[in-house]
Amino acid sequence: MTDFVLVTDKMRARVSGDRLMAAVMVTWTSTGYAQDGSPFDRPGRCSFVLVRDSLDGPWRGVQGHFSLMRGVPQQSFGSR
Repeated sequence: MTDFVLVTDKMRARVSGDRLMAAVMVTWTSTGYAQDGSPFDRPGRCSFVLVRDSLDGPWRGVQGHFSLMRGVPQQSFGSR
């Protein structure tokens, strides 16, 4: 896999009422490679849960998940 980019202009976030927890959802693009070395588009989506101890405290990631979009091959073999 190469060319991994988070598509942040389409990022969405939800913040809790007390502003101490947030969920962030964003898509990503990348290039995958078939077994013969031919490239293919390899888009996906990811989500993160962030928390902080106080309103002026730093955000910490406590959970993350990455998934390929439907129909995208699960394997990528690297460019040749």
